[in-house]
Amino acid sequence: MDTTVLAPLLEYSPNPTWLADSDGRCIYANQVLREITALSAAKLGDLNWLELVAEEDRQMSSTLWQEARIHHQPYRARFFLCARDCARGSTVDTVGTGHIAADGSEVWLFTAIVSTRSSKALPPAEANLQMTLNALPTKAWYARAAGALAFVNGPTADYQGLPSDHPLRFAADFEAPWDAHLVFLHPEDQPTSSRNWAEQIQTGRPGDDQFRVLGADGKYRWFLTRAEPLRDSDGKIKYWVGVNIDIDDKKRANEALDAARERIDRATQSAAIAELSASLSDRIVQPLAAVVANARAALNWLSSDNPNISQANAALEGVLRDGMSAGNIIHEMRELFDHRRPHPQAIDLNTLIQQVISLQAPDVRDKGVVIDCELNPDLPVAFADAAQIQQVLFNLLVDAYEAMSRSEEPKKLTLRTDFTDDHVSLEVENNGGCVASAEHMLDTVVADESRRTVVTLAISRSIIMAQGGTFKLFDEKEE
Repeated sequence: MDTTVLAPLLEYSPNPTWLADSDGRCIYANQVLREITALSAAKLGDLNWLELVAEEDRQMSSTLWQEARIHHQPYRARFFLCARDCARGSTVDTVGTGHIAADGSEVWLFTAIVSTRSSKALPPAEANLQMTLNALPTKAWYARAAGALAFVNGPTADYQGLPSDHPLRFAADFEAPWDAHLVFLHPEDQPTSSRNWAEQIQTGRPGDDQFRVLGADGKYRWFLTRAEPLRDSDGKIKYWVGVNIDIDDKKRANEALDAARERIDRATQSAAIAELSASLSDRIVQPLAAVVANARAALNWLSSDNPNISQANAALEGVLRDGMSAGNIIHEMRELFDHRRPHPQAIDLNTLIQQVISLQAPDVRDKGVVIDCELNPDLPVAFADAAQIQQVLFNLLVDAYEAMSRSEEPKKLTLRTDFTDDHVSLEVENNGGCVASAEHMLDTVVADESRRTVVTLAISRSIIMAQGGTFKLFDEKEE
């Protein structure tokens, strides 16, 4: 392509026409474009052609152009062309093609055709479809059979901040790329959404998707979208009709719920490690201390004998050194995983119970457990570490669910709070199975998974006792 020869041929074209280099800089603009923008050829030469696109359409136009360059395809888009003083001018359907100039550089030729609403009447079926979708209070849209977004109803356009005369508000007859709508989505959601939409178009089956859509306020919100094919009498797809349901609040609530569960799980795991490490320390440090004492005595005995004294001393010194080292390691592990010191504050036990029950709601439903809360409404505040009390409540409820899951009887869990003798109390009662023997149940042991209850009850007791409370089973002997 020789731009010096092409420019005179384009000068008096009735449509806005321009040439741009690979960086997007305008290297030529014809007379119509100069009149629309009220800019001279020199000033246009200092601009990137995307600066001629209205701001709300600029990102989409840039993305489509870059994709056209990468895939060596023509560029097609509809956007508002800026008029003088950067005001939004006419809607134009633009086609761009890439060429190689005589000097080997990349040159793009763009031609814009002014579009009007009345340029082509909509088919009756499509006009009725628009009327129906605009009457809906929810966000709705439809796309062409090939997947190109053609129309969004009023609530959708208002959410995205589209102007009143934006092409998507009245379904212009210009065919956009099948994935042009991705520019409205969060960048992290675009690859997955593109794959899902392509598969749906290819198979012709209805489908759901979840993604974040950019709103007029510059913030993204989560939406659940459902698209259904609308077919003609021959079974051929004419349109894709979809609705977008705002699930942002639910999504964020679930994320907060998952985060709370994760914090409780971490707290439970840390407490379990602390209790087990204490048990291991008691069982390992004492025999190692005996080894050290015996080794020291043996060293003294052997020191009085003449044969192989140096070798005996060296061997026994190694036993002494290794035994002390093992004891130090066990103590360090216990300190590493030990409970953190409680931080008492005023807490509402009834509120904490309701919060933990809410966290466990899915498990309660799955296991068919009925929870009966007999909470004293006049319960005064108590002073304790709220996070650690939540951990105890979580442990008790989980163990109760697991115990009742092994029973064929109706599963009912009763929680009672009361205030007696200046103490706030909680009772947990279930009618399902439980650990067979209560004797010595609260002693920390290293058990298999089937006896998880033994460990978690011991953890709960240690937490309560650390805060000056008491923890016991109904059939446990008074201490």
